Amino acid sequence: MGARKPSDLGVRLRDYSHYTEIKQLAYTIAALQQEKKFNSLAVLSFYHGEGKTLLCAALALAYAETSRSRVLIVDTTLLAGAQSLSLSECLPNSENNVKCISLAEQRRDFAAPLAPLPGPPGSDNPLAVSAADSLGGSEFAIITNATKVDAEQYGLVLLDTMPLTVKNKNNFDPRLVARLANASILVVSQQLLDAGRLDEHLKMLQDPSLNLIGMISNEEFTQ
Repeated sequence: MGARKPSDLGVRLRDYSHYTEIKQLAYTIAALQQEKKFNSLAVLSFYHGEGKTLLCAALALAYAETSRSRVLIVDTTLLAGAQSLSLSECLPNSENNVKCISLAEQRRDFAAPLAPLPGPPGSDNPLAVSAADSLGGSEFAIITNATKVDAEQYGLVLLDTMPLTVKNKNNFDPRLVARLANASILVVSQQLLDAGRLDEHLKMLQDPSLNLIGMISNEEFTQ
């Protein structure tokens, strides 16, 4: 996806968040929250360029407007591709009901080392969930804090992730992000169908710890 001026992107994003489909998605997620009792939602995709980050931003705006509540987005990307968009490009600073946290910015600000790999979800972990840990730069603590503590202050916490097919040890594993969240959704496009590994990918989604509640076709921002 080519570079866009932030102002142009902001206008397009605002229009996109008002689409009937996006508003309906916000209503659907709010209804599912009542049924399945979740506050944090990981947004997954298999490949770059499937519109995941922009969908996160548009959904956050639509949800904040339709539900009259605050939304937190956590960008769990540490090393993004050259053509990847950041949430800071998408959302203007004036959006008081939508707050963004970037793991990459936290790492730069505090010169934090790579966080050690945590144990399985539910196990004892030496990284305590606290504001001090988050400010210290622990990526695991920031995500855990967002899904457990911050979730009480927001109507919805969205976690933007790296693509599932990206193998980079310096990025936070999107499958772990999904396991830390209460639920997850998968953004798909024609790119997934053209990849020729559909059976292999679908098998990955059978992991119950991903807490997958649905899939979304998002072609608007992948053109």
